[in-house]
Amino acid sequence: MSAAFDLINVPAAPADHPEHQYLNLLRDILENGARRDDRTGTGTLGVFGRQMRFDLSKGFPV
Repeated sequence: MSAAFDLINVPAAPADHPEHQYLNLLRDILENGARRDDRTGTGTLGVFGRQMRFDLSKGFPV
């Protein structure tokens, strides 16, 4: 992938915090995502088949 996207160094969330999964997914998309055209002409980056899992017994992640 080209250097068109610069990742911002953000303090890491604790490993058990739900935000950690989200930030890792965003990093993966920016580093490894495939460019895709869309109907607006803007384009997107995407990765196939990624999942996030949350323990809902601790409440709904917002």
